[in-house]
Amino acid sequence: MSAISKRKRKISSSSTGKRKSRKQRSSVGLTKAEKSEQHELRKQYLQAIRGQVLTTMLAVYVVDPLGHDVTPEKLTNEKLQRREQAGQ
Repeated sequence: MSAISKRKRKISSSSTGKRKSRKQRSSVGLTKAEKSEQHELRKQYLQAIRGQVLTTMLAVYVVDPLGHDVTPEKLTNEKLQRREQAGQ
């Protein structure tokens, strides 16, 4: 399971469903506590997605048609830093 538990996703989804369009809005909607919780869950979700993207990018190597490694220097440096940190 990802960083966000099933329960938290269910809460986030149900509170998202309570949102209304401008025309439908009245006194019914998300409470401040629900809005705050939804905001926090969204931050956690985005952090998890960014972590997954970074992990994927760190596994990528770019090779030109001649077979030479042309991985961007910034990515190569990040990979080296991660290896050094893991070795400590």
